[in-house]
Amino acid sequence: MPKPILKVRDLHKSFGDLHVLKGVSFDVYEKDRVAILGFSGSGKSTLLRCLTRLVEPDKGDIWIDGIHVTSPNAPLDKIRKITAYVFQRFNLWPHLRVIDNVTLALRIVHGIPKEEAEKIAEKVLRRVGLEDKMYNYPGELSGGQQQRVAIARALAINPKIIFLDEPTSALDPDLIAEVLSILDDLAKEGRTMVIVTHELDFVQDAANRVMFLYNGKIVEEGPTDEVLSKPKHPAFRRYLRRLLHRLEKPV
Repeated sequence: MPKPILKVRDLHKSFGDLHVLKGVSFDVYEKDRVAILGFSGSGKSTLLRCLTRLVEPDKGDIWIDGIHVTSPNAPLDKIRKITAYVFQRFNLWPHLRVIDNVTLALRIVHGIPKEEAEKIAEKVLRRVGLEDKMYNYPGELSGGQQQRVAIARALAINPKIIFLDEPTSALDPDLIAEVLSILDDLAKEGRTMVIVTHELDFVQDAANRVMFLYNGKIVEEGPTDEVLSKPKHPAFRRYLRRLLHRLEKPV
């Protein structure tokens, strides 16, 4: 049986008296596209940030590609080289041009010479349809274009796993489709992704597994079609009804 590329065991995180994650455990395998669903404030973003040590978990163990991420001596430089993180609000450097935003990690973290890094950047920007915006600054782009730059930046390092934290939540409705189309293509390519999202259509099209986070725990998980068509946990059924009701509202 193949080993998981991401293994999480008994993960806990609190902020003061608020116990956000209460013993989360799961595995992700190569080419999995795992959608993490849950009500706002359920700890989904905290979970993603703990997985990459952007936030320090209080308890539990995480392994990524065999590296014990939560070990006191974890080689964070190696972890940064095999993982990529796409934030809700892009997190682009406003004073750097698009091509420089994409090449920064290639040059600083991976030690790739500038000329080679720029060739990689040109390739991934072409991949997301932004080759004509390479020398623009983020402030000159739409929100959808900025998020596509953030995705290109993630692809540039050719990570083994990509974490995406509600990548369309900061976008206007008419810009969401262009970002989801890119993510759908990545899913078809077999990219390993863990995605926090509320976009049910995208989940149905691109995710092969779904996990529902509720009250600090994963209370339901399984293959996408099975979990969405026959939800068992009452909170998950309520969550899905709310999403469907939102989709049915007239524009």
